Amino acid sequence: MQADNQRLTIAVWNISRTGFKWMARNNSNGNSSSGAASWFAVSGATGQ
Repeated sequence: MQADNQRLTIAVWNISRTGFKWMARNNSNGNSSSGAASWFAVSGATGQ
């Protein structure tokens, strides 16, 4: 994940061979300077 001066929390749950659920939360406080998430990537593989 790439971010400018931000605290970002990512959660992933209900992981299965066909998919998963996820969320991202910006957990920065009011004193943080401006910034935004530029990108994030999720990668995985299933067993054979």
